[in-house]
Amino acid sequence: MTDNFQKTTLPSGLRVLTEYHPHVQSATLGLWIQAGSIYESAREAGLAHLLEHMVFKGTKRRTMTQIAAQMDVLGGGMNAFTEREYVCYHVKVLSEDISPALELLCEFATQPLMDDDLLEIEKSVVLEEIRAVEDAPEERVEDLFLSGLWEKSRWGRPILGLPESVEKLGTKELKKFMARYYGPQRTILVAVGNVKHDDVVKMAEKLLADLPGDHKDKTPAPSLPTVSAHHVVERDDTEGAHIIIGTKAYAYDHPHRFSAWALDSILTGGYSSRLFQEVREKRGLCYSIGGLSASYRAGGYWAVETSVAPQNAANAPLKRSRRIK
Repeated sequence: MTDNFQKTTLPSGLRVLTEYHPHVQSATLGLWIQAGSIYESAREAGLAHLLEHMVFKGTKRRTMTQIAAQMDVLGGGMNAFTEREYVCYHVKVLSEDISPALELLCEFATQPLMDDDLLEIEKSVVLEEIRAVEDAPEERVEDLFLSGLWEKSRWGRPILGLPESVEKLGTKELKKFMARYYGPQRTILVAVGNVKHDDVVKMAEKLLADLPGDHKDKTPAPSLPTVSAHHVVERDDTEGAHIIIGTKAYAYDHPHRFSAWALDSILTGGYSSRLFQEVREKRGLCYSIGGLSASYRAGGYWAVETSVAPQNAANAPLKRSRRIK
């Protein structure tokens, strides 16, 4: 490791990673927890994402208004996102404000309020988010691709969940999920910027001592299902045809991943890429065409995505990818 990058693993299993940049005046802090959507049962679909929303509705020490006011006082930015493997809560502040920002960040994971009335309000917000995806074909087509690639698997379910599953979730289910997966051995605290590693470690020891998750749980990520060929078509009233063609790819640490990245660059990496030149520049069939990929612990996927006029859908895409030289 370089002098700028440091890692400490606490006795609880919590990992603290920092990267020191002395010439900047800010710091970005991220709390990564191995509690993404693949750890949900079918009945819990959307729970990890809903839980990510709920922590911003208040903690045992602060109301949601006080949380927002605190970040405004600090002049920072705060957000979160849910992925298949992880959920991440993150803030960006001036380096002099690391302590109060980290205190707030850690409260999200250790002291969320979980109020029943607030949950009902936030479920309505998430249901609107799901409807927005349904109305956005460029996003909907990605969900359809993954549900076909990893058919009948938790890997292929939408991260946002389904309306029927989200509507049935209660604070009991959210607390149970946290009690299993929000443990220190599943958590990584990352700080990048003008930060001092030892100071971050000391704060982490104090502020994350009460993570509610099972300290012994080491549930691994579920394995990926076998991929078989699928042809999924969903018709709607929009003007264009949104197309994705893809297949399985390598895990994040597979030695062949570099070859896959090179292939992605050759086919879809910018204006000189083969598919951009063939499909857009030479044939004028689309406005843009690009790659879509992800690498997880268990594997990954790689695909090409574009949008064309319906009459061009059969001609567009992607025969070029079958004859790479």
